[in-house]
Amino acid sequence: METMDEIISGLLNGRDSEVIYTGMEELGIAHFPNILCTSGLGPCIAIGFYDTKNRVAFMTHQLGYGNYLIATLDDIRKVSDDLSKLRVAATGNSLVHDNKEDREQELMHRRDVTEILLQHFDKKQIKTRWTKDYMLGYLVIDTKTGKFIIGEEYFES
Repeated sequence: METMDEIISGLLNGRDSEVIYTGMEELGIAHFPNILCTSGLGPCIAIGFYDTKNRVAFMTHQLGYGNYLIATLDDIRKVSDDLSKLRVAATGNSLVHDNKEDREQELMHRRDVTEILLQHFDKKQIKTRWTKDYMLGYLVIDTKTGKFIIGEEYFES
């Protein structure tokens, strides 16, 4: 199991690119040939968007979405006016709570994100891989290749 740092190191090998980290509650943007990433996805969800025409990536890292995702899409439309040209990946939302109510809330976030994405994108544009229980997820988008890299790491205590 490769860590996000190992993945990025491999991508940067001999390449003149910047790595842009997206923090919680941020909208990250990276243009070709840079790399956009986020990590530490416990119950949080990261959604990445890649504009194949303009070779620009967008990423957001949130605990809950709802109206925030709609606002994010509005911001993305300012740069990428044709959402049909975007590829989308969603990950994170590891089920980390043991009590039933919190787990139901976490599952509700998955359903909400999936529902909102399907309202704005064709199913073929969307890749979803939820992080395994009690793991930390990460998402990397390489604007040079357009590749999404979704992974997970063990919690370190």
